Order: sequence, then C-alpha cells, then structure tokens
Amino acid sequence: RGVVEREVGAKVNGTVTVGAVRLGWFAPQRVEAIASEGDADTGSVTVTAEIAQGLLALATGDEVTVSVSGSAQTPIDAEGRAGLAKMPKQSEAAGQPAAEAKTAATGGSELLGGRKTRIELDGSDLAATRDGKPLYSIDDLSGWVGLEGAGAQGLKVNGELKAATGIAQGAGVRAGDFDAAFLALLPQRADGSLNARGATGSLELKATNLPVPSAAG
Repeated sequence: RGVVEREVGAKVNGTVTVGAVRLGWFAPQRVEAIASEGDADTGSVTVTAEIAQGLLALATGDEVTVSVSGSAQTPIDAEGRAGLAKMPKQSEAAGQPAAEAKTAATGGSELLGGRKTRIELDGSDLAATRDGKPLYSIDDLSGWVGLEGAGAQGLKVNGELKAATGIAQGAGVRAGDFDAAFLALLPQRADGSLNARGATGSLELKATNLPVPSAAG
C-alpha cells in the first residue's frame, strides 16, 4: 500500500492515501480507495480499480481488463477551467503533465506494453462547484474504453459511455443524460511519440441538458 501511495503521490499535487491493495498470481489485482485530496482550488478524486487478470496472466498474456469506479469533485473557476487539471504534476523537462510527458516519449504499442487494454467504468460520479456552490454533476458514469496499439499508425481508442447529468438551477436541479460512442486514432510521430492533437475519428452523441464548463456570467 505504501508503494502505491508513494508512486501516485509523486505524480500528483495533493495528499494520496490508499485503502487496501490485494495482489494474486491467479486472482484479480485490486486497489481500493485510492484518494488524492488537493487544495480548495484543485479538488479531489477517489478511485477503486481492479485488474481482472492475475499476475501470471499479466506477465504472459496480451490482454488487460481494468474495472474502475469512484468519484471526483472539482471547482470551476471564473474562466471555466476545472481545478482537477492542476492535479497532475508538471514534467520538469518539458513543462507537461507527467502522463502527457510519458506519452510524448512512448508510442502507442510501447505505452500499453503490447497489450490490448479495456477499461470498464462501473458507476463513477463527478461533482463540479463554483465558489463552493453546486454547478453541475455527472452521475453513474458507465461504459467502456478500449486501447490498442496500431503499430506505426499510433494508438487506437474506442468506446461507449453513458451517464445521468444534473445542472444546478436556482434551488433545484435540471436533470439530463448522455450516451456516446467514439472511435479515434492518435497518430505516431517519427520519434515514436503520440500526437494527441492530431487525433482523427468519429463521435456519436445523444444528450439532453449536457453540462459544459463555461466562464462565469
């Protein structure tokens, strides 16, 4: 547990705690209640993740399935920016968030260790606030995201997501929902890094009362 706290803590701005870690050669790998608590301008995240494969299958197989659930809270500033964007620590070398810096140095296939990865979302919640008051929420987010290295072409990302939404309106909440399906290809540069800004693909979205961060007023 302490190793996970140190590794995650080195990559985020905030206090990191872990509820429990369970590992097994043949049983699923599970990390319960990874919590990162930032300051009032950053927000907080709590996640429980389980990898379906045992350690032996992870060492020898070519597929990984990860189930994720949790919750997050983020303030939205007057410019419409989410506080959680401040949580990843910046890379000293490139001035990029740590995750982006890793992607910039590693191609799609290498980033996944040559494995096909499926992330299953099992009921996650996001609450956004402004000046300490409720702004909007995304509730019971579920679905899946697939990641697969596409060789020299880059990284293929696809999936389906759905959730209920709520937008604060006076003393009440305007309810909504969304259902999305997407497919994208992040191209690989000559140096092997991924070009997220050059991604191409498609998105099908059905939504009512979709909350969108915006500037105050």
